[in-house]
Amino acid sequence: MCNAFKSKQGALEHRILNSLKKALEAGGDKRGLISASILILSLNAPPISLRIDYSVDPLKDLERLIQKCNEPSYQNWLKELPTRNA
Repeated sequence: MCNAFKSKQGALEHRILNSLKKALEAGGDKRGLISASILILSLNAPPISLRIDYSVDPLKDLERLIQKCNEPSYQNWLKELPTRNA
């Protein structure tokens, strides 16, 4: 999981998602996978908390949610939110 994170280029949320996928491929949680989440905290950007609960394929659904968050309308809205350094 750590190697997957370090080797992937791009936005933090995509690197984290890639790491979660690699962890699942490596055996994941023996209880199965029904939820997934990403929390990104930064001093210079608003916090981002993405969460999928009770899903048949939570990593795929989390990937869709990340895609939605990268749409221009959402990115414009994020720019209006306060940050820790603001």
